[in-house]
Amino acid sequence: MFVGPPMFLFWESFLILCCIVLGSLGSIPGAMVGAAALISLGEVLRVALPALGIDAGFVMLFMG
Repeated sequence: MFVGPPMFLFWESFLILCCIVLGSLGSIPGAMVGAAALISLGEVLRVALPALGIDAGFVMLFMG
């Protein structure tokens, strides 16, 4: 698998920044907790929204 610049779009970079800010800029464990919380929320919404009849494309809207 190749990791390159096309894989990191604006929303991916924004999500990483939100994880760091949510967890605290000054602590590595806090950033890890923030990342776990936001990634988990995104995955839960990705499954729950279609079950509720809402398009999965609105995940970022509900995360906001």
